[in-house]
Amino acid sequence: MAYDQINADLIQENRNLSARVAELEAALRPFAKEWAEWRGDPGDEVHPIIKASTLEGNNFAAFTVGDLKRAAALLSGNKS
Repeated sequence: MAYDQINADLIQENRNLSARVAELEAALRPFAKEWAEWRGDPGDEVHPIIKASTLEGNNFAAFTVGDLKRAAALLSGNKS
C-alpha cells in the first residue's frame, strides 16, 4: 500500500474517531447536566429514584450518582 493511501486512510480514521467522540460527548451531556442540578453528594453508589406514574411505585435507576459525576468530569476534561 502506498504511503499516500496509508496517510489518506489515517486521516479518514481520525475524522471518524473525532465524529464518534462528539457523539459520545453529546450522549454524556444530559447526565453531566443532571449532576449539576444535584444539591449535596449522597455517595457514588446511590441509585436515583425515578418518579414514574405507575401503580408499582418508584423505579430505581440502573445508573448511580457516581455515573453522573463521571460524565460531568469527563466532559469537563477531568478524567478522575
